[in-house]
Amino acid sequence: MEDSNHPTLWFQDGNIVLRARSEEGSLLRFRVHQFMLAHHSPVFSDMFTLPNPAAADTYEGALAVDMPDKAEDLKGFLRVLYDPACV
Repeated sequence: MEDSNHPTLWFQDGNIVLRARSEEGSLLRFRVHQFMLAHHSPVFSDMFTLPNPAAADTYEGALAVDMPDKAEDLKGFLRVLYDPACV
């Protein structure tokens, strides 16, 4: 399986790309909104108060962050934020 953008959790107006590995080993990218993450998670909120390093990684013009979580777990977290009715 090759690296890809998530089909539904990829928003063109998103300002951050979260990257995580799937269980198969491919990289899955999620382009989302910092506001949504910071609003719902104190961990992300704290992370966004730190200055971006001068050599910050980007993907298609958005800040890119490699996540330690499995892509499947990150997908579940983001689905709850963007579609609370899915719970």
